[in-house]
This record gives sequence, C-alpha cells and structure tokens, in this order.
Amino acid sequence: GGTFDTICVPPNRTKDSNLGFAFVNFVSEERAAEFQALWQGRPLRPCDAERPLKVAPAQTQGLEANVRLIRQKPMGRMKSRRNVPLVVQEGRPVMLGEP
Repeated sequence: GGTFDTICVPPNRTKDSNLGFAFVNFVSEERAAEFQALWQGRPLRPCDAERPLKVAPAQTQGLEANVRLIRQKPMGRMKSRRNVPLVVQEGRPVMLGEP
C-alpha cells in the first residue's frame, strides 16, 4: 500500500486554476502524522518560501463522506466540468456529477 489513496483539488471558479490547497486522504493516521511532521511549515517549492504549507486534519474524513459533501453543493451553478473539484483515487479520476 501507499501513503494516501485520494486527493481532492478544489477549483477557483473565477480563474482557470485551483484554490491553492488540496485535501489528501491518507491510508492511516500514522501516515498523516508522518506527512505533517515532514511538511508542516515548509514551502512546497523554494520559490514559494513566503507560502509555507499548513497541514491540518479536515473536518470531513474519508472519500465517501467527502464525495457526499461535494454532491450536496449545487452543481448547476458550475459553468463547466472544469469547475467541479478534481478528485483522484488510486490514480483514477472520480466522477462527481449528480448522484
């Protein structure tokens, strides 16, 4: 097994980019703690020194709970498929259209 199984990157709906953060679902609390110990307060890239990473547990835990939460949001307000959060599980995109 790996360290994590799911990544969700929320889009910036007013720009053609993401919001600058992601949700990562780690396979265990131990893996999450290891990642936090390694990355908390460090920049992702040297050129991002003024924006160090902040690693914290999310309010909603687990893929299924997060997909339910995303699906509850009004998808009709999203102008295109690009505005739906990108969710990748085990290397494959997870479709988040209406249930």
